[in-house]
Amino acid sequence: MAMLASINGICRDLLYGPVIGDLHARMMSTLILITVIIAVLFVYVIKTQPTEKETLCIGVLMTAMTALFDLSLGLIEGKSVSWLLNDYNVLQGKLFPLVLLTTLIAPYFIRRSTYAKNIRDSNKLHGRPGSEAGH
Repeated sequence: MAMLASINGICRDLLYGPVIGDLHARMMSTLILITVIIAVLFVYVIKTQPTEKETLCIGVLMTAMTALFDLSLGLIEGKSVSWLLNDYNVLQGKLFPLVLLTTLIAPYFIRRSTYAKNIRDSNKLHGRPGSEAGH
């Protein structure tokens, strides 16, 4: 995931950032990254079928690792802590906290939505109550 986020940032800085400006490029980059995170987690949850508790752990660990990676990379690049924390200010149009929120909750909600769909599909297949096949 870190590699995908890095590629996203490089594309932002080299391709569309110079054209649309830093703030708008960061907004666009954030939305792209959120889409990538949801897609990767969707595939992961479908393939591994974690429990609800495991999805909560996955979300917490991935969020912590994402924040740590982002802050560490910023410090390595020589940015001050105040500059880095300012990059989390939603009131100034900085949307990166949405990446963290998505990373935190996406595994749980993806699992719940796919689990509910699987139950509905199973009920339809077997003509159980609550399914359209039984009516």
